[in-house]
Amino acid sequence: MIIRSEGSHILFHLVSIMASDLRRLARLCLVVLFVLPCSWRTGNAWISSTRPSRRPIRVSRVAHAAATALPLPDSLQRAEVMLKQKVDAYVAALKREMEPLLSRQETEALARFLYKFVQLKSQKKLLPLQPMLGMAYRTLLPALPADALASTGLAMVYSGLREGSAWQELGNRIAAGPDGFNPRALAELAWSFSEVRYARAEVFRILQSKMHGVKQRADYQERSIFSWACGNLGFNASGVFGPASYTVDSQLAQSLWTRVKSFSSMPPNEMTTVALEPFPVMLMHRALPADVCASMIRKADEEALWESSTVVSSTTSQLPLQHVRTSATATFNLPHHEEDETLNAIRGWAAETLGLPAEYVEPLQIARYGRGQEYKKHVDWRPANFNGLHIFGQRVATILVYLNTLPEGAGGETEFLALNAKVRPVQGSAAIWTNVNSQGVPTMETSHLANPVLQDGVIKYALNIWVTDKPYPNRTWICWR
Repeated sequence: MIIRSEGSHILFHLVSIMASDLRRLARLCLVVLFVLPCSWRTGNAWISSTRPSRRPIRVSRVAHAAATALPLPDSLQRAEVMLKQKVDAYVAALKREMEPLLSRQETEALARFLYKFVQLKSQKKLLPLQPMLGMAYRTLLPALPADALASTGLAMVYSGLREGSAWQELGNRIAAGPDGFNPRALAELAWSFSEVRYARAEVFRILQSKMHGVKQRADYQERSIFSWACGNLGFNASGVFGPASYTVDSQLAQSLWTRVKSFSSMPPNEMTTVALEPFPVMLMHRALPADVCASMIRKADEEALWESSTVVSSTTSQLPLQHVRTSATATFNLPHHEEDETLNAIRGWAAETLGLPAEYVEPLQIARYGRGQEYKKHVDWRPANFNGLHIFGQRVATILVYLNTLPEGAGGETEFLALNAKVRPVQGSAAIWTNVNSQGVPTMETSHLANPVLQDGVIKYALNIWVTDKPYPNRTWICWR
């Protein structure tokens, strides 16, 4: 009897637990069924389609209302209230810190603050902080004038901030179409959005519309940067300023032709005339010392600058086209390269050789060719539909310095098709030619190719020095403030 009584008690207890669990399960099922983002009829249809062999389940409206009205546990509700209070307090603190920096347009101070914010978020992995910055911007940005919006964008770029909600709020503010923009602010905003790849069509439509209204007051730098930034994201600015001319000032072109042709009078041990017509090509025999040539290759190796070579497309981008150019390239365009004495000395020598300012020389680039690698027929000048013409200008001349010597029969020659002439790589020598005719028009007659290297174990290194018709922008062009 005692055993039976205890067994009955245990059985009753188990049944009670199961009943309780079933009630909880039923309530959970009701919640799942009716919290689904679909209508009553859609919900029934969904149930029917998933269980076609059974009659569709129908739950009374009373049960539906009871299920959807189930309150969250008190502990969760209290936690929600506390969380909202903490978020509000954090956003308020952000606003207090940023408001004076934004209103006074203290770009550097704001950049430092945002940089610390980004570092804190990344180091402690505080992902919830990301949308809070956007929440702070949502109330701060509408009160800012156009100039302050531009300085805010610059500070966000300089700080390394790439978080989406902050840029979204800045984009929303621009899309609202505020007044008072000047060309400088528009160029800064376009550049900032371009740097973080924020390609929102509505925003750039507003920016271009605003720039069109003030373009008469825009200087060369503002026009160039605005056009480049728009084109970098696929929004061509030719409708604002008109297309950039791919031809060159005729006086500059004539002066360049005269300069290059004059090299033909130099002694044969210093200069060889490859051709004078249809365009001048000269070969300078001792352009750079052997130790400088070796140091350039070593610098590219030590800094791990080698990448697959690219070809200029009709946009500002560089496209890898393996069937055209199969070499590797190392471009010296990092910020510290602007202070490099060797690089600056080479750029200065190239500019002096052609009688142009050193600012007209692009960042130096080394091309590396192994066996079978080549650069098929191409020209160095930029096409008329290249968006970057507004800022980078046209390549008026090329100086190609060979950094090592290739043995006879190893290939790798630079071949000028219209001249039926080849130049074999010899360390320190430099081929010099113009890319435009004497009237300043780029010509296909300057087509050339880099023949493939033919021998195993042979590597060709050549330094590309391209000279343009206007100052080439360096890193300082974005640091206006």
